[in-house]
Amino acid sequence: KRKIFAESKDYLSLILFGSSRTNNHLSPSGYCYHNIEIVTSLGVVTWDLIKHINSLSSADITPSDWLNTLVLAADMLKKENEEKIFKDLQIVMFSNLETDISFDKIDIIASCIKRQNINLTIVGKDFEDISLNPELETFILKAEATAVNFSTVLPKLSHYKQKEVTPRAWNISLSFGNVFNIRVSGYKKIDETAKSFKWLLCKNYDTEDSVTATKKHTTYFYVENGEQIEVDREDIIDGFRFGDTIIPVSNLDTDAYSYKSGPRCLQVLGFTKTKNIRRSFLMDGGSYIFKPHKVNKRAHCGVPE
Repeated sequence: KRKIFAESKDYLSLILFGSSRTNNHLSPSGYCYHNIEIVTSLGVVTWDLIKHINSLSSADITPSDWLNTLVLAADMLKKENEEKIFKDLQIVMFSNLETDISFDKIDIIASCIKRQNINLTIVGKDFEDISLNPELETFILKAEATAVNFSTVLPKLSHYKQKEVTPRAWNISLSFGNVFNIRVSGYKKIDETAKSFKWLLCKNYDTEDSVTATKKHTTYFYVENGEQIEVDREDIIDGFRFGDTIIPVSNLDTDAYSYKSGPRCLQVLGFTKTKNIRRSFLMDGGSYIFKPHKVNKRAHCGVPE
């Protein structure tokens, strides 16, 4: 849910080990990959995936090997990374690591994870508990993995994150009359985040799967002798009422009277005391913070940060 509300573009895949089903691309190569199910391939998180996770039951758990699941996940990331370019690769495994496994190839697996630059996080046991098992401790150290318990992770994941936005600078020259100019970069101090989720008017046909969006359309009429006559949208022009007279406004009139801004400029007109600046002046999207342009050395001398 954090990913959805933050509108994250991160790709995520869900793999269940200990599942009653076997669905993965390595299952034909050996019995060790049975009871491992790839629920979704790499993709953006959807509400359908969240519904599937909420429907999971602990009664469906079948004994399975978490180490083979790790091999499967690393192999899938390797294949997906050949077709797409990702900033970083991560595997987050939820397990108490209690299953009996074979440690014969654990060094090779740790080396492969490190060579593929995969950040491995194991949620279920912290490093103090893992250090009681020398083989597991060696694996964690060689793979440069992170091990945490649930009590540490849950408080950090219990709050939603806002959408991460990269501020875009307004690069312009700050002019002091005709004396001199300073190149600055302006950033909005407060700005409203656009709502990405829209409400749709829907109609329900008495069944759960029959909720469909209602299509809206606009029809134009004019009244003549008490009768409504439909008019095409192309035949309608704008106008305004002056008394009892309706004055039409053509596109030429709109272009002639519309506001036309001049060239971009930012000028210092004067100075005032802080007490004259109301807090309301700094609200909404009209308040900017200006910094010296990052590549202009003279600007850093004229406008200290």
